[in-house]
Amino acid sequence: MLQEAYAHMSSIAERHTDEIITTAFENWPPLYKEFALARPVASLPLSVDDIEMVLRGNSDRARLKQQAIAIPEIAQHTIELSGGRVFPKIGPVSWKEVPTFSIMETSDAAAMIPAMLASVTSRMAIILEAFVIGRVPTFLHFFPAIDLASHAELRVRVRDGKMVDARWQSVPQGVRPDSSIKERIISTAAELCPLSPSPSLLLDLSVDCSDATSPARLIEINPDISVVPTPLGRLSFS
Repeated sequence: MLQEAYAHMSSIAERHTDEIITTAFENWPPLYKEFALARPVASLPLSVDDIEMVLRGNSDRARLKQQAIAIPEIAQHTIELSGGRVFPKIGPVSWKEVPTFSIMETSDAAAMIPAMLASVTSRMAIILEAFVIGRVPTFLHFFPAIDLASHAELRVRVRDGKMVDARWQSVPQGVRPDSSIKERIISTAAELCPLSPSPSLLLDLSVDCSDATSPARLIEINPDISVVPTPLGRLSFS
């Protein structure tokens, strides 16, 4: 990420620290966790000092803060993982730009933690800075990796506890969302919106189109932050 873009995005994130912190899974309201598409199978706690150390490994942040780049040395913790593949997230962000870490085999995950923490991207660093500013710890969560090929996904915009807009993010090939699919998603949104932890929020909801009885589930939540485009192009926190 170019330095001007990093500085621009960082300034926006710093103004929305609380909204960003609320989007980490551990800070979700209880009902949001009940509707979660997936819960962590293992979680590694990270103190504020741990997060600061992780961020020192990002070159864009180091240049902005005029600090030397440091390889994070987080105290090793024992975690137990079993089952299939996992989807890791640190706080509210994943390694979606890094294929090696975006989805991992359970058998490899624990051994890869040092490499993961040394590979936080600039997008991740900008968002995780909120936890350092707010002095709030977080977790390295390992979620079960779920195949969403048969799922329709809808993004719901929430303002002051009310749904004000909704747009399809993805729909399975050959599927046209019928009234049943729409009703299941709207029903879930109606329960979640009044309990929004922020005045402005984005809910990403999903429903399995191959199962007519499955309820809509909450994939993730994001702060609804308006990002002013820079001369470098359109930027986004999502």
